[in-house]
Amino acid sequence: MREFKTVNEIREERALQRDNVVIYNMLAVMIGELDRLPIPRGQEPTTEQIYGVIKRMYEGAQMMKDLKSESAVEFEYLKDFIKQQMTEEQLMEVIKESGCKNIGEIMKYLKMNHNGGYDGKMASKVANEYIKSL
Repeated sequence: MREFKTVNEIREERALQRDNVVIYNMLAVMIGELDRLPIPRGQEPTTEQIYGVIKRMYEGAQMMKDLKSESAVEFEYLKDFIKQQMTEEQLMEVIKESGCKNIGEIMKYLKMNHNGGYDGKMASKVANEYIKSL
């Protein structure tokens, strides 16, 4: 999985993609979206905020990929940045290893350590199953 940690990394990637007009333009849009975030002047967006913009753009490209060839190119490019969702079995293992004993602790642990890597509804279900088994 690839990750942009700063806007400057996105600018550097954009410079490398100069020959690929679709990706070059998409990265410009990404920078524009990050500029519009409500961040105090002089501060950079967090890695989570950058990921949030990438994920929204990925979801948009996913919906449009069958209609526009540019969206298919964007979708394939952004796919490398998207966190893979854990399965129920993987979630159960992570929850067991966390040492948490109630739903609030478990969900907080998942948010802090695996944000974006799980489905919240599934995590809640698995966490409740785990708590019942204690």
